[in-house]
Amino acid sequence: MQFYGYMLADYYSKRFVFFNSLLAEYGETMVFLSPQRRLRNKTLDRILFSTGYTQRIWKLEKIGWGEIGPYAQLSLQSEFTPSLNLPYRKKFFRFAAGIRLFDGKYIENLKLNLFGEEDFSDIHNLIESMGVETGLVLKHTLREGVQFNSLLNYRHYIINNYPDFRNPEHELEYNLRLDTTLWSSFSISPFISFYLLKGRYIDKPASNLFVGVSLGYGKILKDNKGKPKGS
Repeated sequence: MQFYGYMLADYYSKRFVFFNSLLAEYGETMVFLSPQRRLRNKTLDRILFSTGYTQRIWKLEKIGWGEIGPYAQLSLQSEFTPSLNLPYRKKFFRFAAGIRLFDGKYIENLKLNLFGEEDFSDIHNLIESMGVETGLVLKHTLREGVQFNSLLNYRHYIINNYPDFRNPEHELEYNLRLDTTLWSSFSISPFISFYLLKGRYIDKPASNLFVGVSLGYGKILKDNKGKPKGS
């Protein structure tokens, strides 16, 4: 079973946009070995807050691509519960700067950036990283009440000071979902979710694959896209 929550509050001005979001995810697998024995394993745990500034430079509305501009973003990531065999929750601070294409007809967000990361999970052993990241979010309404959503994010660590046994080299996240409205703001969504992490000094990558159906509730409180305010 997995829980997923996502809230956003964006501010559109004539020359820039502030994108702000809060993501919360938690997943757990339970295996019944016998009527008296069961095995529980946390498979997903993430709280991610992001805020960023994007300059509106170039519009591609005639071909449906949206807008292009440079951006800078700050992110803070943590967990609901400590990971297995760790006395603390994982905590990361990231700064990213690059260029993005956003608010297109099909492309919700396409980015390419450099990032810096501070792992302060253990205050006695701070870890710093630097790398390159790219991501793609696609959205398309197939018909009334049915929407296709896809997310792809890839992060490559160029340098870091992690210990060899958990030194990351690259990380891949992919989600595919088909949202179908049941009633009002309630929906049912078959989905595929894939995650991969490759260690720099470990031969084989670790991965998770989930295929399932989710029930969801989503509502837009105010839509201010395309309604710029003062400069």
